[in-house]
Amino acid sequence: MMMEKTCCFIGHKNLTQEQAIEALHLLIKRVNELTIEGYTHFISSFANDIDVLLAQIIGSFRYKNKDLILEAVIPIENKLNSLDKIKYALMFYNKVTVIQEQCDPECLQKRNKYMIDNSDVVVALWDEKTSKETYNAVNYARSQGKEIIRMSPMQE
Repeated sequence: MMMEKTCCFIGHKNLTQEQAIEALHLLIKRVNELTIEGYTHFISSFANDIDVLLAQIIGSFRYKNKDLILEAVIPIENKLNSLDKIKYALMFYNKVTVIQEQCDPECLQKRNKYMIDNSDVVVALWDEKTSKETYNAVNYARSQGKEIIRMSPMQE
């Protein structure tokens, strides 16, 4: 039996329209490369614009490959009902993992740790300047010996 290959995506929140268009192209290319390499399980933090784009991309790739799994990892339970774009994106996910019921100071780190610990590769859509949360997640992934693929549509 072949082992499932898993990849998680972390990155920026609140992309500009230009950044979102560039991120879309980068993500399509990367997801295509990963599926060719045999990755079938994709994990998303379900927290920002990138996650909505990723959900749509995996949903479209599923037309050719029904084995693709997209897992949403949500830090706290009440996040499930908070945003219309989240409700829209949920229809593309096969699996939803809720880390805990209530928010505490470590809930986002716990979410990121779960995603990284359960992945073979971490894709970081990040400019290496902004987002302390992404910085901390990348450092954790490095400390765990994970392969990190950095993409950046963030140049201005």
